[in-house]
Amino acid sequence: SPKPYALTARLALRALPFKDCIPLLAPTASNILEGRFDIDATVDAALPTPATDTLLDNATVRLTAASRNGRVRIFKMDNEAVRTVGDAMELAGGVADIVRGLAQTKRTGQHLAPLNAFRQMQKYLADFPFDNARIEVERHPGSGINVGQILLANDQLSITASGAITQRTGQPLADSPLALHAQLNARAEMALLLDQLNLLKDETDANGFRTGPRFELGGSINSLQSDLLETLLEAVQNTATKATLPASEALQTGSELLHGLGL
Repeated sequence: SPKPYALTARLALRALPFKDCIPLLAPTASNILEGRFDIDATVDAALPTPATDTLLDNATVRLTAASRNGRVRIFKMDNEAVRTVGDAMELAGGVADIVRGLAQTKRTGQHLAPLNAFRQMQKYLADFPFDNARIEVERHPGSGINVGQILLANDQLSITASGAITQRTGQPLADSPLALHAQLNARAEMALLLDQLNLLKDETDANGFRTGPRFELGGSINSLQSDLLETLLEAVQNTATKATLPASEALQTGSELLHGLGL
């Protein structure tokens, strides 16, 4: 049917503090991202009647947010959730297997290096400082939100992601299912740490970042979930069980592992 009524809008905001606007969208997620963002958005809609109550349902919205110098806190390890060995086994897919593996591992700096690398990576990612951030999203009538690009990068790590948010009728956007496919690349000191975990490929991009592990971001904006921690812990298990350790040292080595995990 003809749609003679059209709306086009352009919005530009500069140096907007993210922590001041995210509570309007996701009250429980106000601390996940810190920084000032330049936001550019367009809204385009065509309607058969001048009814404003269906305007947003028929609108195509494109939004880009860019920032320099901020922090992201989506990979924080919940020490309360893993404070017992049982919780850790469930979360990591078997931390006890790592301890048993270390009972057959030669106790040298070389074989404890994966654990130290994990500990440093976990601490760094828990409060990740970015120099450059960019978010591109698009929404079309009758569909969810396409996340075209998320980029979080500094001079040592680059995190990229893309995917979608599936919004159901009557469901708040912040509680809608989120599915993002993500990639972690590294250079400099962070590349050395990921090398200790055998998580880097030899291929390098134009900015000197080596290709690292893929991971998933799910849950919702209000309750983010990621399998990156599992990937890192699995790498600790795979790289720390290659030699032999005298049985008399097994208990001490296992204790060091659990201490390294913050348990």
